[in-house]
Amino acid sequence: MEAADNAGEFEVPPQADELPEEVSVAAEVNSDGGQISAHSSTEAMQSAGLSSIKTPQSDAIVPECDSLQRKTLRAAVRKEIMEQGLNRLTTCNGVTAVPFLQVLLLLLSDLDSPDDYVTLEVCLQELLGKTINFKQNWSDLTERSDKAEVELAVLRLFSVLMSRSHQSERPADSKVNVCAASVLIKTDCLDFFLPLLKQLLSFWKTYNPDGGTTDSHLLFTPQTVPKYDMSPFFLRQYVREHPTDVFEVFPQLQSEMVLRLINQMKKISDGSPELSSLKFTEEWTWVLSDYMGVCEAAFIKRQVRKLLSNICGSKENYRRVRDINTITTRMSLVKEAAVACGLTNNFDITARTTAIPYTTLTSMVENLKVVQDIASSRCLNWQKYCVKSGGNVELLLLLCVQLNQGLPDALLALLHSAVTKPAAEKSGSASSSLPVNDDDVVLHKQVIQEILTGVSPSLLSEFLRINLLQSNQTAVRDKTHAIVLSLFNEAESSKKIVLLNHVWSLWPQLPLYGKKAFMFVDILGYMIINADLPESAKTDFVRGITNLLIFCNKQLREHQNTNIYNMLQELVDLEGYYLEREPCMTCNDPEIPYNSYKLNNIKVDNKFTTTTHMIKLTSGHMISKIQVRLTDIKKSKMVKSMNINYSSRTVQSAVELKNRVGIWQLAKKVNLSANQSEVKIDFTVPITACNLMIEYTEFYENNQAVQESLPCPRCSASVPTNPGICVNCGENVFQCHKCRSINYDERDPFLCNSCGFCKYAKFDIVLVARPCSAVDPIETEEDRAKTLNSVNTMLEKADKTYSEMQSIRCTLERLIMQLSASKADSVTTSVTASAAGSVHINKFIQQVAQKYCDEAKKHFDELSKSMQKVIMCRRELLEFDSKQALETLEHRGLGDTPSSASVSGRPFFADQVKAEEEESKKTLEKLRLSQQSSSSCYGCLTVTVYHCISLIRALSTQSFAPDASPLIKELVLSNLNSGPMMLRHDAMQLLCSLTQDKYEANKLLYDMLYHRICEAMEFCTSAASLAMNIRSELAVVSLSVHADPNLWEERMRVVIKLYSQALLTGKSHVIEAVALSCLGIIKSQIVIDSKPLSSKHRDKTLQEIAGLEIADNHSLLNVGLWLSSNQWHSFSEWRNLTKSLSLKSKSKYDKNALQRKYFKIWKTNIRNRQAAMTELDEHSWLASVLFNPASQTSREMCADIVGRMSEVPHRKLLLVSFLSKLLAKVPSAGTHASNFITLYTKLVSEPEIKYYLIIKCNILMKIAEIISKEIADLCVLEETTLGSDLSQGWGLQALVSIVKSFLEDEKIRQRYKTKLVGTVLDGYLSLRKLVVQRTKMIESTQELLLGLLEQLTTGTEAETKEFMSVCIQTVGKYNPTDLRSPVFIFERLCSTIRPEENAVSDFLIILDKDPQQEEFLQGRMSGNPYLSKEPGLGPLMRDVKNKICTDCELVALLDDDSGMELLVNNKIISLDLPVVDVYLKVWQPARDNEPMRIVYRMRGLLGDATEDMINSLQSNDVEEEDAEKVYSMASVMPQCGGLQVMLTRLDYIHNYYRGKQLVQVLLKLFDYCLKLNVNRKEMIKPEIDTISVMLRALNRALRAEQQVGQTVTAPAGQSNTEKVVQLMEIVLSEASHLPPHDYTEFTKRCGDSNQLMLLLERIDSPFVRSNPAVLEALMRLIPFLACGEEDKMATLVNHFKPFLNFLE
Repeated sequence: MEAADNAGEFEVPPQADELPEEVSVAAEVNSDGGQISAHSSTEAMQSAGLSSIKTPQSDAIVPECDSLQRKTLRAAVRKEIMEQGLNRLTTCNGVTAVPFLQVLLLLLSDLDSPDDYVTLEVCLQELLGKTINFKQNWSDLTERSDKAEVELAVLRLFSVLMSRSHQSERPADSKVNVCAASVLIKTDCLDFFLPLLKQLLSFWKTYNPDGGTTDSHLLFTPQTVPKYDMSPFFLRQYVREHPTDVFEVFPQLQSEMVLRLINQMKKISDGSPELSSLKFTEEWTWVLSDYMGVCEAAFIKRQVRKLLSNICGSKENYRRVRDINTITTRMSLVKEAAVACGLTNNFDITARTTAIPYTTLTSMVENLKVVQDIASSRCLNWQKYCVKSGGNVELLLLLCVQLNQGLPDALLALLHSAVTKPAAEKSGSASSSLPVNDDDVVLHKQVIQEILTGVSPSLLSEFLRINLLQSNQTAVRDKTHAIVLSLFNEAESSKKIVLLNHVWSLWPQLPLYGKKAFMFVDILGYMIINADLPESAKTDFVRGITNLLIFCNKQLREHQNTNIYNMLQELVDLEGYYLEREPCMTCNDPEIPYNSYKLNNIKVDNKFTTTTHMIKLTSGHMISKIQVRLTDIKKSKMVKSMNINYSSRTVQSAVELKNRVGIWQLAKKVNLSANQSEVKIDFTVPITACNLMIEYTEFYENNQAVQESLPCPRCSASVPTNPGICVNCGENVFQCHKCRSINYDERDPFLCNSCGFCKYAKFDIVLVARPCSAVDPIETEEDRAKTLNSVNTMLEKADKTYSEMQSIRCTLERLIMQLSASKADSVTTSVTASAAGSVHINKFIQQVAQKYCDEAKKHFDELSKSMQKVIMCRRELLEFDSKQALETLEHRGLGDTPSSASVSGRPFFADQVKAEEEESKKTLEKLRLSQQSSSSCYGCLTVTVYHCISLIRALSTQSFAPDASPLIKELVLSNLNSGPMMLRHDAMQLLCSLTQDKYEANKLLYDMLYHRICEAMEFCTSAASLAMNIRSELAVVSLSVHADPNLWEERMRVVIKLYSQALLTGKSHVIEAVALSCLGIIKSQIVIDSKPLSSKHRDKTLQEIAGLEIADNHSLLNVGLWLSSNQWHSFSEWRNLTKSLSLKSKSKYDKNALQRKYFKIWKTNIRNRQAAMTELDEHSWLASVLFNPASQTSREMCADIVGRMSEVPHRKLLLVSFLSKLLAKVPSAGTHASNFITLYTKLVSEPEIKYYLIIKCNILMKIAEIISKEIADLCVLEETTLGSDLSQGWGLQALVSIVKSFLEDEKIRQRYKTKLVGTVLDGYLSLRKLVVQRTKMIESTQELLLGLLEQLTTGTEAETKEFMSVCIQTVGKYNPTDLRSPVFIFERLCSTIRPEENAVSDFLIILDKDPQQEEFLQGRMSGNPYLSKEPGLGPLMRDVKNKICTDCELVALLDDDSGMELLVNNKIISLDLPVVDVYLKVWQPARDNEPMRIVYRMRGLLGDATEDMINSLQSNDVEEEDAEKVYSMASVMPQCGGLQVMLTRLDYIHNYYRGKQLVQVLLKLFDYCLKLNVNRKEMIKPEIDTISVMLRALNRALRAEQQVGQTVTAPAGQSNTEKVVQLMEIVLSEASHLPPHDYTEFTKRCGDSNQLMLLLERIDSPFVRSNPAVLEALMRLIPFLACGEEDKMATLVNHFKPFLNFLE
């Protein structure tokens, strides 16, 4: 056992083994425990007045005496003490008796023989007989007296003796404690201790550890404590703490001693066979449990807990006893509070009292939460209590009905625990450690039996109505749902029906509660389905639900706002119904969650005193928690305690908060520790407050921390606190630092009474609350008049708001009418939606949304709040009037009324009293009805319809069979096209459930739907109106077709009829709205088994796999007869007409076998004919749907249907052939053919299909014709129009892609290579010419054609030469004036003859300034890195230099090629070199895959350059190569007439600037061709006239270069003039090897004298003179041209003759 070693705890000294190590008992205590030294005993005897007692041979005592002598001496002393000293104990007090008992303890502790034990027992009996009377009067056992102190000391002696076995290992000690326990047991001390504990219990109930107790009988005159040691009766530490009176805390010592003795006695009696075990009655456990509930001292609780555990014997019994006692105590307190508040007086639903003080309500909730904690952890003990003490469950139900704030959570949790199975009963549950026996399992069933039989039906129904329907808290409804579910699941079958009837009785009230009834409907449906009901009862339930559905639909149809709500929900999302005449408190009283608010954000005004902060809130708030955070705390004055007060009354001004003291109620008192910086105040019951008051009541004041001087608030000078006046400026240093206010009543207040500033701390207050509506309670007639005035004011405001709402309603109706009559192109307005642009919305829709969702909602919320306050005020008025009436009746019944005889003689008096009672009940009934919503609320009616539909749908899935006909009609007529979309969807689902497997119901439904859809198709003139009118009907059709596999044929028949009817109308909007939906349904019904076939059936058709064949011609289904429901043309009949081809099914003998054989042959032939005849027509409806420009969805569905149908093998070829015919429609359809192209590409992806189309349809040539025609059309558009469609060329791209997919097959490509190359080349060249009609699709198509051209032109040398011939032929097709188209062909020929090496498509360029010239060159190239294809960056490095000069504004260097240098890879690059070549040959070898860095600088600015100069990139490898081999492919040019074509094209170019590209590529191609001897010989033939053509070209080149002012360079870096001269020199050089006669004939065709003269004139031009290279080339050419012709020679001499006259 533990000892109380802390200061302030009162404890009789425990034994050595029970003491902590840090506590010392006494220095004189020996190691054997409890024995006192001789020196100490002598002092004790002298103090006790026993020193005169003489002992035999006392003078002979010496330290060396043996143990026998010591024993004899002690026996003699003990005898004398027992004879002379016991009488003195009756006259002394406790302090005086302690020394005597110390000596006696010393003498009795050294016994080891049986005679000694007898002596010990006799001594103890005498001691008890002299000191304690266990039969005394029990009325004043706790009163302190000298006798009571002695009794306490004697009991302590027995306690020490009984604990000896724990302090020593001697066997004698165990007999001592048994002997002491035996003496106490024989005296029946338990009968004495029990009343004593009961009387002490009252002390502990009023005990306060901080302030002690105030009982007067516990006061006693202090005594003087001796200085000697009082152990082991009192510890030294205890004596030091109570130096004046060791018995100062007598009740504590008495309680601890009694409990210790009982514990020791129980332990010894249980462990000793010599003693009988103590028997404790149930009263003991009850008293000890009370101690555990009320005791505040920790060490007393330990003793009680130990004793109670020993009595109970096990942990489970201990818990049970504790729980039962705690539950009983707490529930009795709750019941007392309920009785005091009048909550249990004859329950009447019309007489409910709710005015309960907050403190009482808090106390009830705290008690219930304690019980709830026990019930949640050990529900068996709670159930045992409920069964044992009847009426408690009814009390809980009554409190749930009567109270609606704070209590329902705890009450419902207790009810749920009472009716729930024990934890061990649930499978897999191990939450409880208590064993569950068979009797415990049925405890909850007994509670359920009590609820269903012992509780009044009206109370149970009211409980269900309030907590399952009316409560505004979702958690309350959920818990009530769980309670009812447990009641139903665990009740007997007959009681289940009783409970179901209770719940069903509330069904007619469902429209009053709307959205709050979800849990009610859920539990009702569960109970109806799982209850054992007869068929008649099931029918009655369904009929009742149907009747309510019909009633609510009728109310909705007749509602004044039905039409406008139905129109509005098509335009905006209806989050609420804001046009109601009377706001519904169910729909417009949402459950607002608790949120955190800073106090400054929700306050209106505040007032202060020196210790109080009073706040007026913006509105009523329900507060559950307050968090106060303190910062900048000053230790000189800290808050020790604070009170939170609140007021639910509204005030006009915050000044009233100071003056009206009576409005405040205390909510909670909080104590703080020193330096505590945060306080969290949780309210057991949330408070409803309009005003708050935080009062700081006590403080920690540290006088040492008070500053001796303070800074002056004006001049900051240090001023002594006494007197506190600044000598410089005269300011008072105690004034408020914030507002400078001076409090003359209190020099140093905690708060400024003007502004609330606190210099000792800063307060940050946060409330966890939610807004609520609160009205002032009515207590007097003055309050009643004030409330009436407030009601009138709010009604005036509500009337004004309602008038504005009516105006908004009229505006909405007008806007909706204008919307239906307006045109779409004239009513759009731009609304900015995002940064990407603006969204155009119909302006009437925008105005409707603004009016309804903003203005109407705002006014309706104001109206709702006003009416809510009006209703609350009226409720208060009714309650006040009813109370007044009841008080009047009570006064008449209790006052001086006549006797019964006189009353009988005056019957009018009794009638008047009865009438007033009835009037009071009617008033209270109005009060109850005012808490419910109106059944005319549109929202509640709509939600009720949803509840009915959901419930009927749930019942229809079970064994309930409602009458489908009236329900189907009601749903189709009322709920299919009106109400929210969720309600419509549920109605559709219910219709599917009602018609599942029911032929008649299905026929009724589909007849109604078919007629409604047909009427809509006939009368609706637009797609929007038609879709709006029939969308629900079509949705029902779609859902039902998918839902029921048994009636699919009947439903599909209606779908096909609707589809056919829509197509027959020919109206686009009908086809789009109806046919498209039907097409989607048909698509969904096409199911193909996607499982892979086994190897056994892989090569078989579906018919072969199935083993079926067509029996006769009737199996070819006639759609018309099938639609007319002909019984011989149905699916079942078709299936019956099929039979298996298995040999096992054939009979052994068939007399008609021969006839059937020839008939089968004839049928096969006819079928083949029919197959040929049944090929699909390209003008069929399928084609029109596949390319329908009006509907993307229809195209997708149609393509999907065709794709699914093509999965059947024998249909695939037929469909592919049909789709191939439709390829001609692709160019005109454009992007509308996307689904068709996707489908076609998928179908022709297999090689077998491609071969089939190639062989049978010659598909590639047909597509080539389509492509050529489309390109020709584009060329026509190019010449005739300026506009183009962005999707132009989409179809062309798709067709080219198909061709490409075919040519990916090697066999097909080899066969069609020569056939398609011309078409592809021509198409590519045609597309290259497009400018106006060029789009992204055209570009893509051009790239595809180029790729195809690459595929078609790669191959053997013979194929390449054939391609070159085709190219020459293609050039001949173009007009000679076309300077663009032939460029590609000639470039292609150049690349074919000599492929380009290391060609790159694109690369990056970085242009950087030389860092050393930063100060001299302005500007910077900010676009790094640049793409090489950007304008200005090629083809020569000179262009790069010019771009740098332009962007950096270096105008002076723009025309000066010598002023700027460009460096690449630290080498100076010539400006005449191509950029691509520089990248490939200078940059890329050193730094691959990096952007080329070009550094620019001014030449010579920092001295001469030291880098290498690159002027040419020509490779010597070409010169070493054999030209005849390298350019061997050019040998085909003379064979196909290519040289003649090239000369013709060159001769037709008159403007070399405009035809620059063609000139350059022709010169390049001539250069390649003249590398071969065969071409040179061909070029000198007279009939080709090469020199004349080139001479004209030379003159044109010179003229063009002179006009432009710069040299037009050829690709190799030479000018065109130089290149032409070079080519002419090659031809003339080859011609010089001709025989003289032939050469003469050749020279005659080398131009005439006029041409020569023109060429000579060009020499004198400034351009030629400024270009030495051109001049030198001309000088070499002219002699060749003049040689052999006299007139030319004369012209040449005459031209130079003036310059040969040297004399002049």
